[in-house]
Amino acid sequence: MPVCQVCKCTDYRYTCPRCQVLYCSLQCYKKHSSGCTESFYQNEVEEALRAERVSPEEKAKLEKALYLLNHPEEGDESDSEGEVE
Repeated sequence: MPVCQVCKCTDYRYTCPRCQVLYCSLQCYKKHSSGCTESFYQNEVEEALRAERVSPEEKAKLEKALYLLNHPEEGDESDSEGEVE
């Protein structure tokens, strides 16, 4: 029987459902799971962000706001014309 891939001392009893690492105890699972869990949550966040799409109007409005933040001298002219909310 293969040994625990975390402590390498004892026969494994469990398999991580996320990454298929073999482990023998809760202690070994906790040692291994910090990296596995972190990558799991990172993947979930990235997937959620990819799923959220903005309209072209929202994108243009955000790009304009970012531009004005980086070029505040040009924002003064827009404020007087009432273009910026």
